[in-house]
Amino acid sequence: MNLIFMDEALDDIETIRDFLAHAGATQVEGLVSEIYNAAERLVGFPEIGVRVSNSEEWGDVRDFFSVHYCLRYTCYQNVLYILRVWHQKENERNL
Repeated sequence: MNLIFMDEALDDIETIRDFLAHAGATQVEGLVSEIYNAAERLVGFPEIGVRVSNSEEWGDVRDFFSVHYCLRYTCYQNVLYILRVWHQKENERNL
C-alpha cells in the first residue's frame, strides 16, 4: 500500500512545526516525526482508525489517534491518503 499526504495535511504539519518552534518546544523534528511514524503504521493496519464518516468525495474516512496527534485518512485503490492532521488538544479539522 502506498502512502500520500494531501496538501492540506502537509500544511497542517507545517502549522504544527511552526507552533512548536515558536512555543520553544525541544526536539521539534522528533515530535513532527511522530506524525510520519503514525502514518507508516497505518499502512500496515489501515482499518485500525475510528470511522468518522462516509463521504461522497472520500468514501470511508477514519481518524487515527497517535500519542499527541490525530490523523484523518482514507484508503482507495491500495493508497492510504492522509487528509488532515491536528494535535488532540485542537479542534477537529474539516475535510
